Amino acid sequence: MPYLLLARFFHDDCLFFRPNVWMAVLLLFSSGTALAQTQSFQSAEQIHQKLLNYLKQKVAKQEAHQQLYEPEFELRALSETLKLPACQTELQIHDRNPDAYAGRMTLGVSCDSPKWQVYIPANVNGKINVVMTRRAVLKNTALTAEDLQEVLIPYRQEPAQSVHSITTAIGMRTKRALGAQTILKIRDLQPPYWVFKQQKVTIITHFGAVEVRTSGTALENGVKEQQVEIINNQSQKTLKGIVIAPNTVYIP
Repeated sequence: MPYLLLARFFHDDCLFFRPNVWMAVLLLFSSGTALAQTQSFQSAEQIHQKLLNYLKQKVAKQEAHQQLYEPEFELRALSETLKLPACQTELQIHDRNPDAYAGRMTLGVSCDSPKWQVYIPANVNGKINVVMTRRAVLKNTALTAEDLQEVLIPYRQEPAQSVHSITTAIGMRTKRALGAQTILKIRDLQPPYWVFKQQKVTIITHFGAVEVRTSGTALENGVKEQQVEIINNQSQKTLKGIVIAPNTVYIP
């Protein structure tokens, strides 16, 4: 456009132009340059801060057994040559794996006006709480609080099916012998005994609508809903019943 305006005032026989027209052309060029210089671009810092806040909220929402301690967040920096127009609406986050709260992930950030979208790799590290043995325990040991401790380990070093709370493990029995400082896993445990061999139990039976309770002695260990042999302490008869509660056996 500026070249066309200038050409209209050239004479066919000489290169002559009006001074006032030349000034108008110069103003046209200078205004275009100023417009380019004042064009605003989206701040990379704002994009990164938006993602950082999102990741922090994502980690904070995890349940207690998945809580990430001392989290560290890493975001890949946007290229300095990338010039995105300043967003006139709120930036939007796109997360393909909303349940993944740690490790490597790629998040999208988009703008509706003007339209643009970028993807930024991120990495979330931290520590996670696990249950570890204080001392060596034998196979079939009913675990107590004195046998266990909770420790923080790097997230990436957590074994699969780790136990995260001592309360989950107390009373459970070990399926195998475990050395000291061993991270406890679900597959290492089996249900606790509700009935113990040579220990007293309450025997429950029914005669019609009448419930009858008497005392007995277990002849073997038993877990919930397991059938065990017991002795009725009054009749001295050996019976078979089902473990329905701690130290309680039901005779059908």
